[in-house]
Amino acid sequence: LVYRGRGVQFHPEIPVSQFNHMIVHSEIDGKELWYDGTNRTSFPEITTLDVVNQQALVLDTSFSHLENIDEMIGNKLTIEGSFQHRDRDLIGTLEITLSNQYAVEFSFAKSYLNQKDMADYICQWLEKNLQNNIQVNSLRWELDSADFKIFTSCKIPSSIIHIGSSKYIRLGSILNRLIPMDISLMKTNELFYNPYYNHVSINLTIDNLFYFYHTNPAESVTWNLNYDLPIGPFTEIDKTGFISQIKSLKNLFTENIQCK
Repeated sequence: LVYRGRGVQFHPEIPVSQFNHMIVHSEIDGKELWYDGTNRTSFPEITTLDVVNQQALVLDTSFSHLENIDEMIGNKLTIEGSFQHRDRDLIGTLEITLSNQYAVEFSFAKSYLNQKDMADYICQWLEKNLQNNIQVNSLRWELDSADFKIFTSCKIPSSIIHIGSSKYIRLGSILNRLIPMDISLMKTNELFYNPYYNHVSINLTIDNLFYFYHTNPAESVTWNLNYDLPIGPFTEIDKTGFISQIKSLKNLFTENIQCK
């Protein structure tokens, strides 16, 4: 028995009334396996994100007990991009890799959608999770083992701020949907870092935009950022630390870089 979904705090002292779903649990060679036969995007060993770190009541005739549904090791969203700036816009390419649990819904969608509908599905995901104003010029994708890869040439409008003769750019203008920018909307008593991606690697370069203040005046503006956040749920003690992590990450995304 498990609760599918987010936003509900689990109380282990009264577990039975807190479940809304049933899945299959087995243990093979010491490895915990979970399978949700009614969830169209679930596969053996790879659960969907809405049950990650949830408590499950394993029903056993000899010993019923609570088990934690662990997040998979190796979950990663990798974003690599190369851009040129044209006035206030960025024109270039993105290569995006979603690994393990992050790839589950894409691999399922690929199995039943036609090319046009799959392209629409990916474009909607890009707008919802990376940049809400992205303009996709070309798009292709591939499924490689446990990785789903997206390749796109695109335009990201109004990414550069002009103030007088100065130019400024921030990571949060390029990837304005990747993290929660309004932390006040995150209720600390119902806190899961979902549907945001919590294991992320970013490598972006703007080839013809250069740092204004730098020892090497010909060095292009570049972001190399890796972060790993817990997905929750959080104890009262953990919540404060998690919010601090999000605020620190937000500072990196909202830092204005002066460039030329």
